[in-house]
Amino acid sequence: MTRISASAALAVLLLVGAAPAAADAQRYVLERIEHGFIRMDTATGAMTRCSPQDGVWHCRAVGVEGRALSDELAALKAENARLKARLAELEAKRRYTLDLPSDADINRLVGKFEMMMRRLMDFARSLDRPRRNDI
Repeated sequence: MTRISASAALAVLLLVGAAPAAADAQRYVLERIEHGFIRMDTATGAMTRCSPQDGVWHCRAVGVEGRALSDELAALKAENARLKARLAELEAKRRYTLDLPSDADINRLVGKFEMMMRRLMDFARSLDRPRRNDI
């Protein structure tokens, strides 16, 4: 079995890891740390620690809770977008919808006013009539 130097293995690791990300070169950030590298996916926040062990490079996920936070953030962003769309829909409805009363509603209202005016006029006329005790 041929041993590969650490720098050659790292170069292979970077090439293999970079191939899927070629379309989005800014997605991953690679930082050197003691005994290896940390690779962060800027789109999801997922981090991977890569380090050599016995001449073989191993990469392990770091911060599983970061993934959960990332998932929660994505869910909250989706909910926020949905609520903003609903709010815009409700505001548009309120702005352009005018519920006018029907003809039947207007007729009922005019009828009530006519009845009130008739009673008021009858009351006013009754005040002009002489009362029996006034004679």
